[in-house]
Amino acid sequence: MSALIEALERIRKLHLKHQPLVAEELQPGLTRGQIDELVKDLPFSLPEELYELYQWRNGMKDLIQWQPFIRNRSGMYGFLSLEKALETSQREYEQTLVGYADFLPNWLWIFEAVADNCVLGCVIVLGEKTAPIRIYDNESNCDYPICNTSLTNMVLADICR
Repeated sequence: MSALIEALERIRKLHLKHQPLVAEELQPGLTRGQIDELVKDLPFSLPEELYELYQWRNGMKDLIQWQPFIRNRSGMYGFLSLEKALETSQREYEQTLVGYADFLPNWLWIFEAVADNCVLGCVIVLGEKTAPIRIYDNESNCDYPICNTSLTNMVLADICR
């Protein structure tokens, strides 16, 4: 089992014990073939970490306000299904094309901030050798800092807090 999956399982078990509603919202994982079908039109390939993530679980059915799946120094976030991540990323990129946002085409929005967070979510930067995680807020019009060097590091930061 990879470090990413081990960490995700630890988080899920903590939710089962302390916030069972959050754990119950996790959807079953997708097969690699299902993931490939969903992302076939993307102009870049997914890093192996994203395959692992979405094979483990396909996000949450409903994002529960004030009940995040991931918490770390950059915020508290719900976990988007791959379908919702693709839809949200496309919508935000379309807003960029008309001047209302600053979302790059190789970003995939995988974690959405819970209410009253200072950012909108976390995106994973795709198409590079490594896939860092950036925080994102379409209202700040600034350079979006890398908050973690990888998805695994972001999840590990949650269990170390």
